[in-house]
Amino acid sequence: MPAIGETFSHYKLLSKLGGGGMGVLYEAEDSRLGRHVAIKFLPEDVAANREVLERFAREARSASALNHPHICTIYDIGEEQGKPFIVMELMKGHTLAETISGRPLPLERTLTLGLEIADALEAAHGKGIVHRDIKPANIFVTDRGEAKLLDFGLAKAGRGAAAGEAATVTCADEVTSPGTTMGTVSYMSPEQARGEEVDARSDLFSFGVVLYEMATGVLPFRGKSTTGTIDAILHSQPTQAVRFNPDVPEELERIISKALEKDPALRYQSAAEMKADLKRLVRASSGAVPAAPPKPGTARRRSRLLVIGAAALVALLAAAGTTWWRLSRPGPSSPAGTRVAVLPFENLGSAEDAYFADGITDEVRSKLSSLPELTVISRNSMASYKGTSKSPQAIAQELGVNFLLSGTVRWQKSASGARIRVTPELSRLSSSGVLETRWQDSYDAVVEDVFRVQAEIATRVAGALNVALGAHEQQQLAAQPTTNLAAYDAFLRGEAMLNAGANDPKTLSAAIGQYEQAVSLDPSFALAWARLSVAGSTLYANGGPDPRVGQRAREAAERSLQLSPGLPVGRAAMALYFTAVEVDNGRALEQCRQGLATDPANPALLMVAS
Repeated sequence: MPAIGETFSHYKLLSKLGGGGMGVLYEAEDSRLGRHVAIKFLPEDVAANREVLERFAREARSASALNHPHICTIYDIGEEQGKPFIVMELMKGHTLAETISGRPLPLERTLTLGLEIADALEAAHGKGIVHRDIKPANIFVTDRGEAKLLDFGLAKAGRGAAAGEAATVTCADEVTSPGTTMGTVSYMSPEQARGEEVDARSDLFSFGVVLYEMATGVLPFRGKSTTGTIDAILHSQPTQAVRFNPDVPEELERIISKALEKDPALRYQSAAEMKADLKRLVRASSGAVPAAPPKPGTARRRSRLLVIGAAALVALLAAAGTTWWRLSRPGPSSPAGTRVAVLPFENLGSAEDAYFADGITDEVRSKLSSLPELTVISRNSMASYKGTSKSPQAIAQELGVNFLLSGTVRWQKSASGARIRVTPELSRLSSSGVLETRWQDSYDAVVEDVFRVQAEIATRVAGALNVALGAHEQQQLAAQPTTNLAAYDAFLRGEAMLNAGANDPKTLSAAIGQYEQAVSLDPSFALAWARLSVAGSTLYANGGPDPRVGQRAREAAERSLQLSPGLPVGRAAMALYFTAVEVDNGRALEQCRQGLATDPANPALLMVAS
């Protein structure tokens, strides 16, 4: 190693500052500019290693591309006497690892440093640079209390960088064998731990680990060995931060939990998004804006939507949910002429199969609702007619409709397979008050063909009503929410529980279990993600403000909108989240406005927007 007093180029070494696996650091004097700098040398035992040398050079190239107050500035790079070195700004203070030292930091300091780190990551990611080794040892806290991000030795150019920006950084794949994990184990993202290619969201996971450690003084993922730690990162959920530090606010818990999502698609998608949430929390904590109202059970229940009751909300969102595919509805249903009511189809099979008959009813109703030439009575208005003794004529007159669609469903199960028999009937109420059959049919099919049967019933009804079907309408009627029958079955069970349970925590929890099964069987099931969010937000409002339930509700709504950005029920679910969980009616209203742009007649969205 170099000796104190030696000169390299025009840098005279004054004292040793420290060292680690990637280099030894000295304080030096720059004789040309007359300033003190920090100079980093590779250890002699690794200086001959090509991969390490490439990584060392990459640190300089990556960091020199960044000019940011919370990123350590790189001044120069060179090699002398066979010793490569980097020259950087000299900072006084301690690493964040030394600052934490096994103890939680005060909330204000955690938030201030967290905001500065997020700002640095936003700048790095904006240049297409992924750090890949975010940890307290690579974050410096100056004597003035400012965070500085260090050590881009493991950084790589992200795929999203512009060509000119990416060219300034050597791609990690050139110096790292495929499948090699980079970074420090305790702070690795799941994708890093699996040796997969990473993007900026991996840094956000590692930053979430750092935030957790700042807030609690302990790591979220711990094991007795490296293998045990990796297993925890891949499969375990961390203990709530508030268990270690009762001063951790609920919003910080939510931010950390979202950053630590194992699925990158459910994690924060950008440092800018994470920074914005931290900034809002800093503002609220400083008293610059009023604190959030109390949780359910106090004045929080005065929120605009909660006033009408969770049961009514769920009913409205059920109505919104049944029009899942309506992405380009030209306007509200036409009031002229054709008004249709779809009665609950009668279940002729086992009582435990009633949910399946209800699901078929809802799907047929939804498909007919997508046709602008028809006015279809909502599910909420029809629920009271299930099992009614009223005559069809009386129902038609009460609802003011001229057409009724009724039907029976039998689900037959045997060792050779399961079949369904659906018998729909469309009736017309004449001017004399007589109900006349306009069309009827019977469908006998394997249960896997349930989506085709539903689409054919809606198509035949449209034909009997003389509704012109263009290519777009035909596509809407043929659309299906999932191709996985098991996922659809779990979804329908969840629907039955959610609609029956309204605001009962036990029933809501059971519904959540069914929706979670549906999305695990089909992760692309956008409608199930939205309904999972609705159930979660309703449970949060009625079963106690559990931060994990609220967080899951938000993430499920976000996932539904990622999969289907125009999904009206996704917007309704997000609006319910903002109202029931965050008590932010302004953001709820904005979600409704976006949803109404694609579905102007959606009842749940109209309720919030009114």
